[in-house]
Amino acid sequence: MNNHFRCIGIVGHPRHPTALTTHEMLYRWLCSKGYEVMVEQQIAQELQLKSVKTGTLAEIGQQADLAVVVGGDGNMLGAARTLARYDIKVIGINRGNLGFLTDLDPDNAQQQLADVLEGHYISEKRFLLEAQVCQQDCQKRISTAINEVVLHPGKVAHMIEFEVYIDEIFAFSQRSDGLIISTPTARPPIRFLREDQS
Repeated sequence: MNNHFRCIGIVGHPRHPTALTTHEMLYRWLCSKGYEVMVEQQIAQELQLKSVKTGTLAEIGQQADLAVVVGGDGNMLGAARTLARYDIKVIGINRGNLGFLTDLDPDNAQQQLADVLEGHYISEKRFLLEAQVCQQDCQKRISTAINEVVLHPGKVAHMIEFEVYIDEIFAFSQRSDGLIISTPTARPPIRFLREDQS
């Protein structure tokens, strides 16, 4: 075993039997290689794993060196949003439809992950947006996003008026149907969305 990663977290929200099969294969394979493995609680319960180290997503972020997300881009975005505040690397095995953000192919995941575990990978840093929505009654909601933040009224064809601040500095005010602020991570899906609409 190489020492690039000591503790590996397995995360995701399994909706299909194939995703659960991948979670179980991954758990057994990593254990056989001598890694300390921490499994997200919901997955351990679904797989009925006994004597396994489990934790919440935040606990995995605090204790693991690498998180392997099994699922689609939505699972990857959700996990990365929570894990971004910890010093942990994140990689995904695609069990969704598109796979823009999940790097590993499920059919070759074991070999591809073996390469990563031996240190053969290139790390990418992603932007993280933090959005604060303050309503007139001073009610605040804070949210983070890795892909984009969408501000909309919740109704079709309803105008809203808002001000945008960047790093607490006023940028502009606008009256419109809404606003989308995206990071480079969101570019491919937005590009395809535009192509589909034309």
